[in-house]
Amino acid sequence: MRKVPAEREADMSEMVLVTGVEGLIGYAVAKRLLESGTDVVGMDQRIRDAATLGMPTVQADLGDVHALYAAFLEHRCTAVVHCGAVSGPMLARDAPELLFRTNVTGTLNALEAARCARARRFVFCSSLMVYGANDGSTLHEDSPLLPSDAYGASKVAAETIVNAYVAHHGLDAVSARLAWVYGPRRQTPCGLRMMLSDALAGRPTGLASGLSAIRQYVHVDDVAAALVALLQAPHLPRRIYNVSGGDFRPFVEVVDAVRQLFPSADITVGDAQDPDDPPMGPLSIAAISEDIGWKPAIPLLDGLGSYAEWLRSRQP
Repeated sequence: MRKVPAEREADMSEMVLVTGVEGLIGYAVAKRLLESGTDVVGMDQRIRDAATLGMPTVQADLGDVHALYAAFLEHRCTAVVHCGAVSGPMLARDAPELLFRTNVTGTLNALEAARCARARRFVFCSSLMVYGANDGSTLHEDSPLLPSDAYGASKVAAETIVNAYVAHHGLDAVSARLAWVYGPRRQTPCGLRMMLSDALAGRPTGLASGLSAIRQYVHVDDVAAALVALLQAPHLPRRIYNVSGGDFRPFVEVVDAVRQLFPSADITVGDAQDPDDPPMGPLSIAAISEDIGWKPAIPLLDGLGSYAEWLRSRQP
């Protein structure tokens, strides 16, 4: 692939490529950047809602490295927020090859395009699932990585490649390990979505797991703010940061919060182990708070309310 011609470097203003722009996080990041006056180009394998945000878009798969680099050249991209991925362990559970091809090779392709285009910064969306099950101790960025499923392993592999591009190629890149993300536009399987949707429709909810679980969520708008802060920080003291809502509580308290919003909600919770949510301790967000100045701003009850309003707006 060709590098960006030297004569074009001088007139480059910031243009951020957001991959996975149709997804929960990518859409929120693009919207936040656009509202702040930053130029954005969105990329996804299908373009639907993102087209309404008033930005240029590129319909392409992460497997197409040439399309990625063409997007850099055509739109003069100077930075990347890489949200494109199979977005959770509940997806592609029986298709590990697809999962690794998307999450690992797709990230490699995005990194290579960013390297060749001399991108200013590359922000990668990783996951708390890199830690795997543990004894409940607080998880810091240097805690052991013991993923227990293909999704977590794919994020560990992708993080390792990101770090290699930093060390060997000098790419200014950072990985954000995100807790469970919820909020408007989340459409993948989720206990929160099920409880809120059922409450809105007057249906009972029966969850097989969660009675003895402890969960940590983070609202999508807080995630978008964290990723934009990592993108725009003048200097990154670290190459990996945890991002969570700072809220680590028994799931039954989350159920009670839904009942606060919907007193008539009929919810029962079983004690089976959720295969997609191994027991783990809270993510420490001290590093991103101290280094970047980011802290979550949306309490769980407020976040559930915004999610419920979005779900209500989609009812027929």
